[in-house]
Amino acid sequence: MKKMANSTGKLQPSEPRRKRLAFLEELRQFHQNRGSPFKKIPIVGGKELDLHALYTRVTGLGGFAKVTDKNKWSQIIEELNFPKGCSNASFALKQYYLRYLEAYEKVHHFGEDDDELGSGGQRGQVPVGGVPSSYSYQQHIFSDYIRQSYGLNTEFVKVSIYNKLVLSLMSGLPNEVDFAINVCTLLSNESKHIMQLEKDPRITTILLANAGVFDDTLGTLSSVFGTEWKEKTGRNFIKFWQDNIEDNEIRELIIF
Repeated sequence: MKKMANSTGKLQPSEPRRKRLAFLEELRQFHQNRGSPFKKIPIVGGKELDLHALYTRVTGLGGFAKVTDKNKWSQIIEELNFPKGCSNASFALKQYYLRYLEAYEKVHHFGEDDDELGSGGQRGQVPVGGVPSSYSYQQHIFSDYIRQSYGLNTEFVKVSIYNKLVLSLMSGLPNEVDFAINVCTLLSNESKHIMQLEKDPRITTILLANAGVFDDTLGTLSSVFGTEWKEKTGRNFIKFWQDNIEDNEIRELIIF
């Protein structure tokens, strides 16, 4: 097995082996989440079954249903270089695919909903081209194995509740803004929760902008919150502060 050395001098698995390991890890996690975990890789013809190669070949031929309908399991046996004297290899390979890979294929190759597969057990009609006939959020989710295979990033930025508050405050949607302000108000009260502004310092700036006090270092907040929102919400920040501020020196700071 060929290995490569990285910049630290440590041997790294070759690209094909790395993909196989990533696939197996993803497959184990998939079955773990479904309550059907497995520990050992099956043996066919005296050798460990390469589940990654099997999955790649079967999906390349159109998936389990098409391979079965066209009786191509014997062809796959030859392509995977199993011993010719191995009896019932095609039957065993088919059964192992059903056990380890069919559900994974439906979710990650055809984009079907794993929840529906687990509950009903019914196999839906697979459209031409492998595009599901009904919408499934799962089709937007790519496994780490698929991402690694196509050279995509597998490390994602974790969005905190404070990042979400910033997005809500800047959305301009009345319900979102009111909800975010209510959350900030609750976190600011004395309780077991604390308003941790250091998590996202933009919160202070945007909260002030919602009251007509602008700091445009984050962008054109005065234009968005002042001019554009005034037309849609009827908010007049200048009139608000003029009506509520009695100190003449502070009133002079109000921009007309």
